Amino acid sequence: MITTNLEPEIFDRLRSYSNLNSNEEVCGFIVEKDGLVDFIPVDNKHPDKKHFALISPKDYLRIKNEYTIMYYFIENKYNTCKFSIIRILK
Repeated sequence: MITTNLEPEIFDRLRSYSNLNSNEEVCGFIVEKDGLVDFIPVDNKHPDKKHFALISPKDYLRIKNEYTIMYYFIENKYNTCKFSIIRILK
């Protein structure tokens, strides 16, 4: 079980984004800026998108410079877990 302080709307956005990309792993960041929490999807740059996810350093730095990254999100459709939210430790 994942315990977070995220609003249900964020989880709804994660599910919607995952469902739009049903043939590949998807990833993104859950971020905070000025007290607002948002989900920013990023392109999976891995050559084998069906089994792996890779975020480009440019995407990471662009988001990191504008927001506080709270979580890294990845959905692996071909593994036992449906999706994972990884807490970014400060």
